[in-house]
Amino acid sequence: MSEIGLVPAMAPVHRDPTNDAAAYRLAMAVTRLTRRMRRARAGISPSQLSALTTIARLGPLRLGELATQEMVSPPTLTRVVATLEERGVVTRRADPTDARSSLIEANADGLRLLAEVGEEFVGMLGVAIGLLPADDRERLRAALPAIEHLADEHTPVPPDAPRS
Repeated sequence: MSEIGLVPAMAPVHRDPTNDAAAYRLAMAVTRLTRRMRRARAGISPSQLSALTTIARLGPLRLGELATQEMVSPPTLTRVVATLEERGVVTRRADPTDARSSLIEANADGLRLLAEVGEEFVGMLGVAIGLLPADDRERLRAALPAIEHLADEHTPVPPDAPRS
């Protein structure tokens, strides 16, 4: 198995300049789109939103599990979770299987906040998509399955692929 988990070892990566150009364009477009979407996030920071989304999707989680999922250090995540607790969108409770640990879970206010942010995102993007020419809207819809597949955390990434 490779360093990235359950993905079998893969043959060496042969880079295709056409794919590299598409990857660059996709990365830049997603970055710009993410910046635009950050404006519509109901007063929550990107790191808080990411952690809350992960907690709601996978929780309840221990802090270490959440830090691994978020790919940040435990001290950084501790500060993020403390802010989420102060805001009243997550709840910390004792881990019934380990008295030394606690579990973090999204509460009703956290789920409402995520729904609100999601509505803002969908509303903003829906309007923007509606302003595209019809042929661009159709190409975007046709590309969504491939983009979703790329975003899937289970899509293999060869261990020798370039990383930033």
